[in-house]
Amino acid sequence: MRFKKSILLIWFIVCLATLLVSIGCERKQETKSKAAAEKVEKKPVFEFAGEEIYGDPEIFSTPRLQFSWRAPGVKSYELWSMRLDGSDLRRVVKADLLYSKEARNFIHDPVRSPDNRYIVISMGTSRLPEKHLIDLKTKTKTIIMSGGLIPHFTWRPDSKSVVFLSDPGMLEYFVETGELKQSKSFKSFGQYILKDGRFAVVREDGIYYYTPDRRFIKSIKIWDPSMIEEHQYDMGFYHRISWDGRFMVYMLQNVTYFIRLDDPKNPIWSTDEWYRSGGFGPEGKYFYYSIRRVDLNTKKEIRLFEPPCFGRDCGGVPTNTTIYNLGAAK
Repeated sequence: MRFKKSILLIWFIVCLATLLVSIGCERKQETKSKAAAEKVEKKPVFEFAGEEIYGDPEIFSTPRLQFSWRAPGVKSYELWSMRLDGSDLRRVVKADLLYSKEARNFIHDPVRSPDNRYIVISMGTSRLPEKHLIDLKTKTKTIIMSGGLIPHFTWRPDSKSVVFLSDPGMLEYFVETGELKQSKSFKSFGQYILKDGRFAVVREDGIYYYTPDRRFIKSIKIWDPSMIEEHQYDMGFYHRISWDGRFMVYMLQNVTYFIRLDDPKNPIWSTDEWYRSGGFGPEGKYFYYSIRRVDLNTKKEIRLFEPPCFGRDCGGVPTNTTIYNLGAAK
């Protein structure tokens, strides 16, 4: 009898010990899971003002800077924008829309329409480069065409069509109808449609001006044709003209010149720095590229904002910079 009681007691003690160990393991596992969950919750997230909302009167109350950028903690380059003072950083186009329809990467600067609704962009694919139109109101994308060359996208002031260069020559795409027309072509290195509707065409010796229906107005001789290298007749060279037609930047023979187009022979500034994208501010005092601003009088340069770093991840290099919404300038 005593023997049976001893066995029962031992069995009870073993069961109790097993139960306590089990409870302890469960609590330990629960603690680990909680710690892991807290660790996941504490993963750093890049914070910004929010998405750019088409038509928002506050967002579009001032001119803005648009650029491509991979934010810290994000896998892909996306389109972003901010005010010209570096504030109000917003995402314009997310990766899922940007890289839809087999698009892989940026090839040329995306350009915003004057009414801020559309972005026309040249994207790389597994085949030829493609020209895409992104509608920021409907969040949709349309393939305009496939083809090469530097497009030099330039919008009509009414935002109803965009003119660009491609393999067949100068083309014009009409947004509402989706029609693509071949336009009167010029032997040129790119073109601009200015605020007043005039065409400014970059030719072998300077700028040639035309009416909106392509009637010649005048030309301004700026450089000697011998400054253009042989490969640049195919590949082009860097240049930008301000929307109001007063200022220009161009690079020839590894020198970058900032000029006033009413006095082109006396540069505001010449430098051996290279600029591959960018734009003039509304008054022509500053030139913006990447996320930097250069004072053309003092030559001083500042970064408009400092991205945070998550460990070694400080994001990608901002590029494809353009200025838009200049109509909001006071």
